[in-house]
Amino acid sequence: MRAFEVGLSKSPEAAAHAAERMLNCIDFELQMVKGVENSTEHELFQEEVRAQKQKLDELRR
Repeated sequence: MRAFEVGLSKSPEAAAHAAERMLNCIDFELQMVKGVENSTEHELFQEEVRAQKQKLDELRR
């Protein structure tokens, strides 16, 4: 946010550039969070699959 304020004090073009960089950083952070969420969901799914396979193996015995 500070970069935007400094850019605004210099020129509208500098402010626009600073705002674009801020949005890119926010977008990157959101993508990282989504990646973590997807990874967690995948891990939970894999755990469920392992548990179901184990139950199936026990039933076969």
